[in-house]
Amino acid sequence: MKLRLALATAAALAASAAPAAAATDHSTTMSSAAKEFKWEGAPGLSHGPPVYDEASRRAIPCDVPNKPCETVLVQVTEPGKLQFTVTGLEGTGGTTDVDAFLFKSDAEGTEGEHIQTGGASGPDTVTAAKAVPGFYLLVVDYYHSYNSGYTGVAKFTSSAPAAAPATPATPAQPGTAPAQPAQPAQPAQPAKKKKASCASKAKKKFKGKKNAKKRKAALKKCKKAAKKKPRG
Repeated sequence: MKLRLALATAAALAASAAPAAAATDHSTTMSSAAKEFKWEGAPGLSHGPPVYDEASRRAIPCDVPNKPCETVLVQVTEPGKLQFTVTGLEGTGGTTDVDAFLFKSDAEGTEGEHIQTGGASGPDTVTAAKAVPGFYLLVVDYYHSYNSGYTGVAKFTSSAPAAAPATPATPAQPGTAPAQPAQPAQPAQPAKKKKASCASKAKKKFKGKKNAKKRKAALKKCKKAAKKKPRG
């Protein structure tokens, strides 16, 4: 934080109300698809503030004598980390030194809850480590400026879980034969064929006069078997 010369005045105390919302100088929308935003600030001229402490400095509206500033409005569409870095440029009498004040905001750019301040000599970085969907306002204060501006960059890192990729279908392996269809059940043999088959076997088995009785008995069994209803 810069050393501020103590110079509290009645005018500074009278300006204790928060600045009203005004048109922002730069604006953008950030997400996992839009991770970075760069801009360049216009030249400004300022030779030290009228007050030294941060709270009083923030209470003074922008664009009054000794406090030129710019505003950057960012809409975040998903949870993540939002970070701003501002760096002064070389001017006619030296390098412009800007401070950064980060606030929650609305769509009109109204200063809401103060999040962080960057007031070092040189580049300043402020961060909303756990940004949620909504609006954020960066106020860039030209603390010391020499007819030059600054460069700014905003970076967003999403913390939303990535969607799981669809699992592709497994292709068939080359050379693998297709599954064979089920074979239909074989129909039962007609009774007449069974009888002929049985009788034929009996005649062959019991040939001649000696086996006449056995042949007759076997043929009788074949006849009875043919009359029985075949199982399904």
